[in-house]
Amino acid sequence: MLAYLADPQHRTIMLTPDAMPLGIGFLAAHASKILGPEIRFKLLFAHPEHLIEKLKHTKPDFLGVTNYCWSYALHSRMLRYARGLYPDLLTVMDGPNIPLDHEDEEHRLRQTPGLDVYVLNEGEQAFAALLTRYHECGLQKARLLREALPSAMFVDPVSREVRSD
Repeated sequence: MLAYLADPQHRTIMLTPDAMPLGIGFLAAHASKILGPEIRFKLLFAHPEHLIEKLKHTKPDFLGVTNYCWSYALHSRMLRYARGLYPDLLTVMDGPNIPLDHEDEEHRLRQTPGLDVYVLNEGEQAFAALLTRYHECGLQKARLLREALPSAMFVDPVSREVRSD
C-alpha cells in the first residue's frame, strides 16, 4: 500500500508555519510499526505544488492531510484536486481543527468535498487501525466504509448519513 501524508503550507516569503510536520511523521511511524512492509509512506509535501506534481504521475492508495485552522482551506483544495484525478482514492483528514460537538463535526465533514474519513482525537492508534482495516478490505473504499471506524467519522456512501464510532 502506498500512502501519501501531506501537510502542505501556504507560501509567502517563507513556508508558514516554519516547522517540521512532526504530526504526520508520528502517524507514519506508528502505522509502519503496526503494518510493517505492507505500507510505504511518502511524507514530502510541504509545498502544495509538489503534492500536485506527484499526484499527476503516481496514484497512491491513500492520501491523508492534516487539519489546522491556518491550513483547512488549502488542504481541502488538495483533497478535491486528488479526488478529481482519482475518484476511488481514499482521503483522510486528521487534526485539531474540528468542532467538539457532533452537529458541528457533521457540518465540517459535509462541507469538505473530496474528504472520505475524518480521524478524531489523538490520531496514531485510530490512523493505524484505519489503514489496517483498509488493507484487510483489499484497498476497496466501498468495503471499508460499510461499518463504523474507531475514532473516526465519515458520510456513508449509500445512506448519506454520518457514521461515527
